[in-house]
Amino acid sequence: MSVLDQILQEIEEKKEKALNVVKIEVDPMEITIHREQYKCLRMAEEIIRKHLNDGWIPVYQEMDDKDLPSNGEHVLISLNDYDFPITARYEKDEDGRRFRLEECYFSQCAFGNPINAWQPLPARYNPKEEEK
Repeated sequence: MSVLDQILQEIEEKKEKALNVVKIEVDPMEITIHREQYKCLRMAEEIIRKHLNDGWIPVYQEMDDKDLPSNGEHVLISLNDYDFPITARYEKDEDGRRFRLEECYFSQCAFGNPINAWQPLPARYNPKEEEK
C-alpha cells in the first residue's frame, strides 16, 4: 500500500468518526463542528484523488457547485465502461446539473453509462509557443 493510499485510508477513518459523532451528538455546536470537519476531510481527499487521477475530478451525486465546472464550460467527461473521454458542456438549469453532449442531455449518465469524472479541457494549441 502506497503512502497516499495510507493517507486516504486515514482520511476515510476520520470522516467516519466525524459522521458518527454527528449521529449521536446532541449539542448543535458540536454537530456543526464535526460536519465542518467532515467537509474539510472530504476536500482533502478530493484534492489527493484529483492528483492521483491525473487531473480527473470524480463526479458524485452530492457534489457542491464549487466542485463542478462553471455553467457553460466545455469539459472532458469520463464514463464508466467507455474507453475514452468525451467532450461535453456543463449546464446547470432548473432541472439540476447536466453535461450536454451534442443535442442530447445527460444528468448522471450518457449512453447508459454513469459519468464518473470530469476534467477541464487543455489549453488550445499555440504555434507561437513552439517558436520560443
